[in-house]
Amino acid sequence: MSTTPPPPPPQGQPYGRTWQDPPAGDQSVPPGQQGWGPGHPAAPPVPPVPARPEPKKSWFRRHKIITALLILVGIGAVGNALSSGEPDAPETVAVASPDETATEADAEQAEPEPSAEQVSEDEATAEDEPAPEEEAAPAESSATDDEAPAEEETAAEPETAEAEPDMTVSQENAVRTAENYLEFTAFSKSGLIDQLEFEDYSTADAEFAVNHIDVDWNEQALKSAENYLEFTAFSEPGLTGQLEFEGFTADEAEYGVENVEVDWMEQAAKSAENYLEFTSFSRQGLIDQLLFEGFTQEQAVHGADSVGL
Repeated sequence: MSTTPPPPPPQGQPYGRTWQDPPAGDQSVPPGQQGWGPGHPAAPPVPPVPARPEPKKSWFRRHKIITALLILVGIGAVGNALSSGEPDAPETVAVASPDETATEADAEQAEPEPSAEQVSEDEATAEDEPAPEEEAAPAESSATDDEAPAEEETAAEPETAEAEPDMTVSQENAVRTAENYLEFTAFSKSGLIDQLEFEDYSTADAEFAVNHIDVDWNEQALKSAENYLEFTAFSEPGLTGQLEFEGFTADEAEYGVENVEVDWMEQAAKSAENYLEFTSFSRQGLIDQLLFEGFTQEQAVHGADSVGL
């Protein structure tokens, strides 16, 4: 068939209006080309129709064997659930979908294998880490070290007790005598030793007894200060000197004087009365005597005023 395009229509006649029915029996126009006027022997060609693509088969059609296996597994699970007699709690069988199976396979393939360097570093790290037994060993040795001194101390206690010698009869008597004296009156340490020696104890036994009694020498100084103030009047420095004379240390004497309950003004007045009972004094002479005894100017004047001078 010729594909030459038809010539244009003659001027004065619009294109497409030359349709004429050919007379019956006219063979001048071939079949399939009727409808075109004279000078238009053929119709334009019909474009070919594109072929429809073949539909893609589903995954189950492409994998018939796997599909059959999955169906058999499902049937077996249902049969087990029915035979167990527990219809309320059927056993659930998880069947992986094709997409999940493909994703897991891709993930396993994508996982890189460790390199030789990484394997070497991991082995070195494992070697550097101490084993649990090695870590527990120092703790056990430390506990053993702590128990050892305790055992040594326990063993040493009987030895110390055995090392202490038993007191002789003379020492026991000296200790008993010293305790009796402290129940009767206050003593300094040196004063109590002197008293025991006065009782014919040896110096060694007297010192042993004083060193083996339970006594607070500061409290003894306080009691001695109270006893002196009950006997006669004292100024503050005069009482401190008297305690030191009795054998108390300076700290012990100071403790006794600072902690005794006393009114030093009243002590000055009593001392002034005692002096006037012994001899006569002028006002100024009495004040000077009180100052000599250690009273302050204010205390001495108060003493002279209290006796009427």
